[in-house]
Formats: sequence, structure tokens, C-alpha cells
Amino acid sequence: PSTAEAVAGISAVLGDGDVPPLAMGRWRIKGYVPRFDVSELHSVHSDQLGTDVDLSPVELDLEVGSLLIGAAQFDRVRFTLGGVNNSTLFVDSRALAGRVSAPTKVGGPVLVELERLELPALKESDGDGTLDPRTLPALSFSAKSLAYDGRRLGTLKFVSRRLADGIALDKIYLIASGFDAEGDAS
Repeated sequence: PSTAEAVAGISAVLGDGDVPPLAMGRWRIKGYVPRFDVSELHSVHSDQLGTDVDLSPVELDLEVGSLLIGAAQFDRVRFTLGGVNNSTLFVDSRALAGRVSAPTKVGGPVLVELERLELPALKESDGDGTLDPRTLPALSFSAKSLAYDGRRLGTLKFVSRRLADGIALDKIYLIASGFDAEGDAS
């Protein structure tokens, strides 16, 4: 099922699914969604995203009761749009705050800049919710304040790119009090 079907039990298609841009007026999306699983967005690929996307006629103010990203769950997350052509998604909750921006060029990395990322401890039973790395877009990621299971880890930064069988981390940095780590991986 699509994300809409999985989340709300409904789906909507306008026309044949190929909707032209709004000529006038605005889309206002406001409300509450009880549960949203990011892994359901497998049909959106970063090679289809770019700054040519104009979301300026869209107003978004949406609260998600339970946001699932892989095996991690974030409660009461608010999403709003802003920036040039509304191409930046602002995210705010107790454990997750920052912004996600569309790539500056088609096929480029999605920019994720978080002020705060507090990951809950994951249990072995949470393994069902893992993300398939082959479905992840290229990312330029930073989290100024990273915590795991209540422990402050410092700042995390990485740049990733897509590979046929997963992802490569071209640069990864973890900066903590009295400790810096740098590396790469694939």
C-alpha cells in the first residue's frame, strides 16, 4: 500500500496521477497524521528531485503522532514548509529538530541540517524496521547535537552517495568533547 493508505487507510489520485502545477490558488495541508513510516517513500528517488520543484503554492503545517525512520520512532513531530519555492521542510519535536532541503541540482544530495537528533535505544526486536540502504538518497547530513539512548555524543556530519548495492560515506565526522573521529565507508 501507499503511504497514504498505510497511514490513514485512504489514498487519493488527482486525474491520472500526472497533476500539472497550480495556475492559481494554494494547497493548504494542515492537520494531524497518527503514524508515518518514512520507508513507505520508496518510490521517491533523489535523482528525480531538484530545485526545479516549485512548492510555493503549498502551505504545510502537519503534526505526525509517530514518525518512523527505520527502527527509530519520534513522537509528536511538526512539519512546515519554507525557503525558496518552499523547498525546505522544517521538522520540530522534542527529539528531532532541523530542516531538510531539496538538492541544489537534479541528482544531488538531499541536505539534512539538524540542530537536535536524539535516537532512542534500539532493541533486537526493532530489526524489522531497518531501512534498505539501496533506497536511500545521497545525503549531506549534519546533526549539531546527537544523542543515543540519553547519552550525548556530540556533532555528527557525513556526506553519502548512492551505489548500486547500497551507499558510500565519502566523509564522516564525529566531534565530541575531547574526541574527534574522521573516516569513510561503503
